[in-house]
Amino acid sequence: MIGIYWRERATTRIFGLRPKARHGCLVAIIMALIVTGLAGYQGERTSLPAGSREGAAKAAEMPVHYRDRVAVLAYHHIAPVENPRETATMSAENFRRHLKALQEGGFNVVSLEGVENFLAGGKIPPNTVAITFDDGYESFYTYAFPELEKRHMPASVFLILNLVGTTGRTPYLTWDEIRYLKAKGVSFHSHSYDGHRFARGARKDIAALTGPIYRQDLGRLETRQEYVARIAADIAQARESLASEAGINDKYFCYPYGRYSPELREASRASGYKLAFGLGQGMVTGESDPLLLPRLNVGRPGIGPQDLLAAIQKAARPKSKGFSGWLKARAMNLERRVNSVLPGARGNG
Repeated sequence: MIGIYWRERATTRIFGLRPKARHGCLVAIIMALIVTGLAGYQGERTSLPAGSREGAAKAAEMPVHYRDRVAVLAYHHIAPVENPRETATMSAENFRRHLKALQEGGFNVVSLEGVENFLAGGKIPPNTVAITFDDGYESFYTYAFPELEKRHMPASVFLILNLVGTTGRTPYLTWDEIRYLKAKGVSFHSHSYDGHRFARGARKDIAALTGPIYRQDLGRLETRQEYVARIAADIAQARESLASEAGINDKYFCYPYGRYSPELREASRASGYKLAFGLGQGMVTGESDPLLLPRLNVGRPGIGPQDLLAAIQKAARPKSKGFSGWLKARAMNLERRVNSVLPGARGNG
């Protein structure tokens, strides 16, 4: 909680009042925020930007599904038709229906920059989602981007850098396509350079960036020091590739297969990444670790628009049940916002 000393300093700086008056004023503000926030617990309505009076009237009736959190959606490959055996593939028609459901359901799509700003204490609208694509398949250019562009929805793509421009059963984006899409507003980030693979570990195959692996060049398992050096080199090579080929100063990272280790998290932080994403069923909240952010893996065959909305609603449910849990979440969010705007509030963490 906010310390008494800091609170008196901060309120003096803001209100210029004596101690008793300052404390009373702060209590009044907190109570007012709680009371006005009760509408959120009882189910509010929100106004969303609209291009016409009709659109504005319709937007005003959109329900508030959740506040102060972000559902980050993860997709991979988009194909003309779905194949149940391709677990990371969704049909183009189903993806279009996903976007339509988000649009008609009153969801607000933000960029990853918007997620970063939120974690730094900024505000976001209700029902916020972010859309991400993993691996960098050419199908994003062919099928996904036209539908996103129609709806003015931002999206981010995490590239496996050593596969850019390769062809085969599932082609990957070329650098020309990446540069074109970047100019259109799509953001690109690293999904590793050569780390998106499984390799032989100490006891079993592991995601290559999550632990020491058996190295043919060494004829043995890596030491921890060699492992740390390898993942740092992979991150550096990926960032250099994005910078030299597309002029991208990468700030966000996606762990291959959504898996990480303490060493990989630390290497991400040390390299300058602001956000790092995995996979999971949670939502990004003000209390989330910026380098261990969850995403909802909804780009799979058979996941229709209603399944998408159900997954978002399930993830939005607070861990603590009832009014007391809701009140605790509101209090934590208030403290995060106060800490973000008042001098000296954050400490040295």
